[in-house]
Order: sequence, then C-alpha cells, then structure tokens
Amino acid sequence: SCSVTFPEGRYAALDVNGGKLVDFDLSPHLQYLTFDEALRLNQVVTQQVEASGWKKDPAAHRPSVSEIPMRLDQVSDGRKINVDGWLCSGQAMQLQLQRQYKAGTAAAGRSELKGDSYVVTVSVGPVV
Repeated sequence: SCSVTFPEGRYAALDVNGGKLVDFDLSPHLQYLTFDEALRLNQVVTQQVEASGWKKDPAAHRPSVSEIPMRLDQVSDGRKINVDGWLCSGQAMQLQLQRQYKAGTAAAGRSELKGDSYVVTVSVGPVV
C-alpha cells in the first residue's frame, strides 16, 4: 500500500482530470519554518514515507545538508529544489524545499520569522 499520513498543512493543491485525482502538492506544516525546522520536518516526512512502503527513487537527487543552502541560492526565492524522492505502485513522490522569503527583503515582512522563511512541499504524481 502507498498510503501515508502527513501532519496538518498550510496548503494542498489537487490536479483532477476526468474525475480522477492525477497529482497533488501539499505542505505538511501550518507556518513558515526556519531552515533548521525545515530540515527536521524533512526527516520526519522521510521516516513516515519510508515506513509506509515507499522505496527510495534511485534517480532522485539528494543534496547533503551543507549543499542545500547553496542550491537554494542558485534559484529564485519561492522556487523549489528537490531534496528526496520515492516510488510506489507507479507513483512518484518528491520532497521539496523552498526559501519563500529571504531575510532583509521587502517581502520578508510577510513572514513572522526574523530570518529566512522556508516551506516544505510533498509532491505526488504518476511516474514519468
């Protein structure tokens, strides 16, 4: 079985085609996270997913913890990077991290955090 339960989330986006769920994205947290909180949540999600029978995707890129900030600096704020991936019964799951707001920018005022604000996303869809 590929079922897995995640904590309450900030948002979920569903893609439905012909009355069937094709893919979805969800954020398994309610508020913006610090970098350390995002890393801890990534560990929790990884444990839940793997305990639910999902297998590591051998093709998924898994940046090291020290590599993640550099990778985030290479993309625009709000863009996601993949940090892990799994496969189960023809479905692919990606664990993604994004820096929503960089500290010191005008947009950072939208966050309750003093430093950078992060969002963790789980994305599930058919294997392509």
